[in-house]
Amino acid sequence: MFYVSASAQQQQPNIIFFIIDDFGYSDSGCYGSTYYETPAIDQLAADGIRFTNAYEAAPRCVESRKSIMSGQYAYRPELDQLTASHYTWAEALNDNGYASFFTGKWHLAHQADEMPEAQGFDTNIAGGEFGAPPTYWFPYETQSEGQLPHIGTTRFDGTNDTDTPRSGDDEEYLTDRLTLETNKWIGDHVAANPTQPFVAMVSHYGVHTPIEGKAAYESKYADKNAVNNYPVDASVNELTGKTKLYQDNVTYASMIQSIDESLRDIRAKLVDLGIDDNTVIILTSDNGGVSTVPITSNREMVTSNKPLKTGKGWLYEGGIRLPLIVYGPSFRHGAVEDTPVVGTDYYPTMLEIAGVSLIPSQHKDGISFKDALENTGYERSEAIVWNYDFAKVGTGNPSMAAVRQGQYKLVELKYNWQYELYDVVADPGETNDISADNAAKVAELKKILFDKRSEVGASHTVTNTSFIETQQTLYEEMNAETGSDIQPGELCAAPVNGSIVRNGDFECRFDIDWSLTYTNSAVAKLADGSSESRNSSSGAAKVEVTTAGSLGHVRIENTLFEGNLNGKTITVSTYAKSPDAAKLKFQLKVQESSGSAKTYTGNTKFDVTSTYAKYEETFTLDEVDTDNVVLRIQCGEVQGVLYLDDVVGTYPVSVTSPGTEVVVNPGFESGYNVDWSLGTSGSAVASLSSETSDVQAGSVAAKVVVTTAEATYGKVALSNTNYTGTIDGDKLTIGCYAKSADAGADFGFKVKTNLGATTSSTFSLTSTYQYFEHEFTIDSGVTEIEVQAICGKNVGTYLFDSFTSSLTSSNLSFESEVRETLQISPIPARDYININSPYKLSEVSIYNVSGSKVYTASNDNNRINVSKLSSGFYLMKLTFENGVKLTEKIVIE
Repeated sequence: MFYVSASAQQQQPNIIFFIIDDFGYSDSGCYGSTYYETPAIDQLAADGIRFTNAYEAAPRCVESRKSIMSGQYAYRPELDQLTASHYTWAEALNDNGYASFFTGKWHLAHQADEMPEAQGFDTNIAGGEFGAPPTYWFPYETQSEGQLPHIGTTRFDGTNDTDTPRSGDDEEYLTDRLTLETNKWIGDHVAANPTQPFVAMVSHYGVHTPIEGKAAYESKYADKNAVNNYPVDASVNELTGKTKLYQDNVTYASMIQSIDESLRDIRAKLVDLGIDDNTVIILTSDNGGVSTVPITSNREMVTSNKPLKTGKGWLYEGGIRLPLIVYGPSFRHGAVEDTPVVGTDYYPTMLEIAGVSLIPSQHKDGISFKDALENTGYERSEAIVWNYDFAKVGTGNPSMAAVRQGQYKLVELKYNWQYELYDVVADPGETNDISADNAAKVAELKKILFDKRSEVGASHTVTNTSFIETQQTLYEEMNAETGSDIQPGELCAAPVNGSIVRNGDFECRFDIDWSLTYTNSAVAKLADGSSESRNSSSGAAKVEVTTAGSLGHVRIENTLFEGNLNGKTITVSTYAKSPDAAKLKFQLKVQESSGSAKTYTGNTKFDVTSTYAKYEETFTLDEVDTDNVVLRIQCGEVQGVLYLDDVVGTYPVSVTSPGTEVVVNPGFESGYNVDWSLGTSGSAVASLSSETSDVQAGSVAAKVVVTTAEATYGKVALSNTNYTGTIDGDKLTIGCYAKSADAGADFGFKVKTNLGATTSSTFSLTSTYQYFEHEFTIDSGVTEIEVQAICGKNVGTYLFDSFTSSLTSSNLSFESEVRETLQISPIPARDYININSPYKLSEVSIYNVSGSKVYTASNDNNRINVSKLSSGFYLMKLTFENGVKLTEKIVIE
């Protein structure tokens, strides 16, 4: 690929892209450190432009480097790996006459066509798969990890160059070696091709682990530690991580000093060669400094990004806000630039610096900030959007997303789907969440976030099971350690009992819980199809296949359903239409508990008509335990558009009733109107009849047809015969199977007693039977119970079948059993109280002697953090999931 230079006749500047690995925002003097000594970096800032709101596009090495090289966000599905199909800025400059050199950390390659020399660099020294060197000392190898590539098996000897290995060390140090290699290459190139511009990417492995520096440099930093006298391992808890507060690692400081000397020596080489007046230097990092560990870890942290929050791996400022200094003879000098820029912007910026035409189809998410190098007043025209699912135990970070626009930054926490808003100009440390007072701004930035993910085809939810499990562990450890009670949340409603499909009607959003995959030569996109939905003002998905292939080369798939479906029969269906006669087939991907995976493909390839029709397939799973299952719809065979709506996947639910049954004739097998009656009130009009052709089980179901609706559900009630008797229970669970093919159809349960009535929340119905359930609390003194299904608010046809009911007891004998098996220790307590019981807790509350509640947690956590409570006597109230409530006296020292 070749692009003609916009200014081919001009003398093009040389460019050095100097990137330091894991180098935090606060890791240099010009960015506020009083501990690390960085005179060369500080001088570059004095000579050039220091950016105070520069970001990387991701908080970890690989993703940020992919974005730097491609000009695209790494969460784009097509950038899963940087391959030969991606045209990097190195290739663009190389094709426009630049000689190109790479040395150091690449970390983007597994195959030959992914190495630096295949991505636009004429020369590559030490770049390959390695994310960190085996060691920083020659010969840069260990028995387990091998040797860095393309660096040779002998020390640098300065052949054809005046440079020699740094004196004072018996061993050759990697940072020095990469510097010497860089200077040698520049010197050789200028001697051989004095008029040809060059680009050199000096990608230091430092200051990434292993933490190995020159011992000779450490003593002065040890002296600083003696003066500062910081507390050992001082840290602060920040969500699921623990963040280092101070800079005090002498070895890490010596590594930074070596990096600083590298910059010094390269600038000196440019002066020696007389090319410093035509060379641009860009200095930055790939992510924040390593300053966090899991909240329960005692592992050492090497640096602090304070005042910024957290560090590498996080989307708080400490993980993504980075040093950026740009120097060029024709640029502004000694300037401080506050406008936000991001790592995807380097690609178009370097092209403009070189006088090469921009390539918008390549650097899709990058915007040139060359104007900011020459003038004041530059503002980035688009928001910066991060999406990062990679939850990591090592750095303690959960899955997150974020948006920065102007002074505001929105943070999305994907574990419980909470949103935080910060004014990062006034509050760069993100200490004050202002989301509660700025709902409109939160909504605005959320729309930008969701629209961007939709635009690029990224999943809104976390789909990687490893990341899901990791952040589950991180939050559980945090809850146990701190006494917090953060539980997983749902972006959309979870599947009802007996269903494997999330957001099957696409009303939450067309691409939430749905993702599109295309492989081989097929090309497709997923879009909002609500304008063609089955029902007005509801959702639908639009799959547009622009390049067809085999049927399975394009598929839309739902978020995985976790659960054991051993031997279950799963019925899947969708309503679909296509103006282009698309074809579709269902598929289930099942992960078995043994570790094996099996794919079940439907027997029928359906021809989709131009009007909505229902397509259905039934699968019977093997009789083996399963961990999860994913529903897929294949549709890659025909070029054109396919609309999908009301996708359903159901399996039979075994419902047990351990308590007293209160519903008579629950399956209508004795007759639809035996022990059942239909009542209407107000202006509602409805009828009750028998349904025999569409039943969930047995041979009969009840059909309720609402022809005139009312403002409330209770105006149409399908009622069972009163249950009377001695009622000593306090929990009544009512369930049934129900369905409706009509838009907006929903219903609820209602329980009428001699003391009053209680209504459940409502349930939305689909065209396939699903099981719905609600638990009611029955007051003391109740002697009569009437169970109802209420559906008077929406016109339509409702089918009900297989009611279940269970009235359970929590009488004194059962309470005694719970109390006898309960163990609370230690008493007196200091930091923690352990609660051991065979019965599951639902809530713990602690009250002081004045009766004020001082602690509460609604969870099943059996380890309670009481370290923040003062000494004294307290009452602890325990509520168990079986309804038993106990009060115990505790003492805290």
